[in-house]
Amino acid sequence: MVLSQALVNQVAATVQNRFNKNLPSGEALCGVFTRDYRHDALNSQVLVTVPACFEILLLAPHRQAWVKRIRYVIFDEVHCLGGEIRAEVWEHLLVMIHCPFLALSASISNPQHLTEWPQSVKRCWRQADSMMAKNAASQRPAGPRTGVHRDYALPKQSYKVRLVFYRERYNDLEKHVCSVRDGGIQFDHFHLCAVLTTDHESP
Repeated sequence: MVLSQALVNQVAATVQNRFNKNLPSGEALCGVFTRDYRHDALNSQVLVTVPACFEILLLAPHRQAWVKRIRYVIFDEVHCLGGEIRAEVWEHLLVMIHCPFLALSASISNPQHLTEWPQSVKRCWRQADSMMAKNAASQRPAGPRTGVHRDYALPKQSYKVRLVFYRERYNDLEKHVCSVRDGGIQFDHFHLCAVLTTDHESP
């Protein structure tokens, strides 16, 4: 999940360029869902969308079968949770998702404090799941032979939320030099080390 239509296009193009997979007919590797454009949104393995549209999908009664298929969510720029515009949408999403998630940000001033909130959400989910499992077990008929209730436990799930600091930033941008050669335009790959001189050496 990213912030804007432009980032949706960029991430979707990156996924399509880097990954290739043979899928059954009717299924797609990457889908897009925004207010202006939708493509393979409900039949893709990777869906790229924006917060408001993701909230629409999670709340739609006729999309709950799709919601149950969600296995992992990546939130980009999660520091928007503390913003003044549409911050409540981020809160709704973190409360509603019932699967593992990865929240990314390079500009959080108080990451420990921010981590405490999703940790409290997961604790509530753990209590709710425990209660639902007990209620489901008490309402099921006993097994015909053993005389005990069958095992209707929910799949094993982790409720932990961890804070991970990564002090290096990955940048896959490449530099090129545009030049006119032989009456045509040509792009040559340009490595940043090519501009280093002895003046750039450390003392």
